Amino acid sequence: VMLGCDKFCTYCIVPSVRGPEQSRPAADITAEVRLLAEQGCREITLLGQTVNSYRSEENGRQVRLSDLLERVAEVDGIRRIRFVTNYPRDMTPDLLQAVRDLPKVCPYLHVPAQSGSNAVLKRMKRGYTAEQYREMLAAVRETLPGAAVTSDFIVGFCGETEGDFEATLRLTEEARFKNSFIFKY
Repeated sequence: VMLGCDKFCTYCIVPSVRGPEQSRPAADITAEVRLLAEQGCREITLLGQTVNSYRSEENGRQVRLSDLLERVAEVDGIRRIRFVTNYPRDMTPDLLQAVRDLPKVCPYLHVPAQSGSNAVLKRMKRGYTAEQYREMLAAVRETLPGAAVTSDFIVGFCGETEGDFEATLRLTEEARFKNSFIFKY
């Protein structure tokens, strides 16, 4: 549903090779979903590097990912809707409420933390702190108590100390992620 990224994390090449975030028009996406449903597709995954940053304009009105989920959920024949990957800072209350209120939307959120250390997050230029990530996670748990939350982590990032690594371990223990994808830098 979107291409590119505007985040410019220090370890990532996506903004350089795919350019800035560009959201496809909601009407085009909805039409494509209808066509897929007519062809027998029953599950849709809305994909973007930071999919919850999705923003489109239609008739002078902004369409957010939560709005797009509502539209896709109205398509006959579609039984399940997923979306990946999410950026922690863009996990908004309206999006969480859409996941909660739309039965076709799977309560699965992949929200990469990357580290539990503020020093490492700052060197990564992630744009949030470990405390802000925990606040976002608390909002997810409050709105969607049964949601499966998964994450990504990078270990051994430039300058990571034993204390930084321990901070990441604490975050993973507290968060109780359904699954985590861990990458060695």
